[in-house]
Amino acid sequence: MKETPEYYGGNGLNINFLYPQLVCFALLLLTVRTFGQGNQFFTRYLSENIRIEQGLSQNTVYCIHQDDQGYMWFGTWDGLNRFDGYSFIGYNKEQGLSNESIRALYQFETKLWIGTEDGLNMLDLDSNTIHIFRSVPGDSTSLSNNWINHITSDRNGRLWISTANGLNELDPQTLRFRHVFSRDYGDMVRGNHFNMMLQDSANNFWVATQHGLAFFEASTNKVTRYFHQKGDPRSLPDNQVNRIAFGKGGQIWVGTRKGIASFNPTTGLFYVPEALTNSESNAQTLEILALTYQQGGMLWAGTNGQGLFQLNTVTGELSRFSNIANIRASLSDNRVSCGLELSTALINSIARRLVSEHSEATQIIPIA
Repeated sequence: MKETPEYYGGNGLNINFLYPQLVCFALLLLTVRTFGQGNQFFTRYLSENIRIEQGLSQNTVYCIHQDDQGYMWFGTWDGLNRFDGYSFIGYNKEQGLSNESIRALYQFETKLWIGTEDGLNMLDLDSNTIHIFRSVPGDSTSLSNNWINHITSDRNGRLWISTANGLNELDPQTLRFRHVFSRDYGDMVRGNHFNMMLQDSANNFWVATQHGLAFFEASTNKVTRYFHQKGDPRSLPDNQVNRIAFGKGGQIWVGTRKGIASFNPTTGLFYVPEALTNSESNAQTLEILALTYQQGGMLWAGTNGQGLFQLNTVTGELSRFSNIANIRASLSDNRVSCGLELSTALINSIARRLVSEHSEATQIIPIA
């Protein structure tokens, strides 16, 4: 029997498993020139068809993270999984997690922050101990809500936790929370369900909510809100903003319940690329669950049931990848809900493997 070749990232991890797995993005930062879906290959990695020590705890993956030691972390509907290139280690309530449905992962220094559907968890990567944070009614220094959607940090070393009821700033030294844009603590943003937040190069904040896109100017504390305006093609496509990604030259990409748009902060106008509006792609009727911008102009979008889209923002070319019945080399599922930014070394290692296995059908252009 022919052995499958193994390739390794710069940290020595076996990356034999890193392909569009389950319902997540894979190879997001790999530049692929495709000649049609039939020539794009996906390898599935499922929990039920391999030994438990090698497989994920559950096939619905909500989030992926690669830590600074090179380990891969997968947040699933039923537990957290760490992969070292050879086998998985699982974390659930028995290991100290507050909840087993993992919605967000983020590393800050030596701590892995884990957002669940019932509480925030801090995993100390040195001691392998877990500390749980939950909302305490009446305590403004605790979490505003226990359902965690997104975790990130700013340039001042503060963590930001987006929840289903409020945005929270956390001081990692004191472990005390501050409620920001919360209806109970001076609401400046209509709606209180926060999907994610990012800080731009000017230290300002962009916030995706269930009711519009919000821009917070740090120097003035001014909040500007952007909404969908019926009949205005230069407004937000839909008020439910699920994801944000920074593009080239200050461009903001937003993924909404009804498609994608780029936003020009100078003009205050939204623009939908022509490739997304044609009847063939039907992309502007789709809910976007994941969005990643690749340096060089490639935008990847995961949808709620219609597969994975790849938009070349330079040429306007649009590609779509989806599940095809009885074709195991296609996506395993059309609901693509998370993304991962990989290191250059890892990307090029994956590229070498794809070239080895599918050189006649796929042209791989590794990132320099």
